[in-house]
Amino acid sequence: MSNLGSTFRPREDDSNNFKSVKHEKKDKNKTIAKAIESGWIVLVYDCPEKLDNNIDMLLMQKSNNVGAEEGSEFKVQFEGKEYKVHPSFRIYVCTKVANPA
Repeated sequence: MSNLGSTFRPREDDSNNFKSVKHEKKDKNKTIAKAIESGWIVLVYDCPEKLDNNIDMLLMQKSNNVGAEEGSEFKVQFEGKEYKVHPSFRIYVCTKVANPA
């Protein structure tokens, strides 16, 4: 089994619709908030076992709304603000932890 989490290195030249941010970066939430509204794909990497509360809450809201009625407006709370979720928005979390909780 490969250890992808420890060897992954994002490209420095992220495209307009793909952003990668390290979990410990101070401005990661700003990038995620922009991605929610813009429809970017975001990869949050080098995550510890316990995720940032904002990211954790975002993932719970997103998973609770899977299969929502087509055409309905989906909004999430992130960092105390409400954001309209672009239909193309995706967030992926990469961790070195073998079996994250």
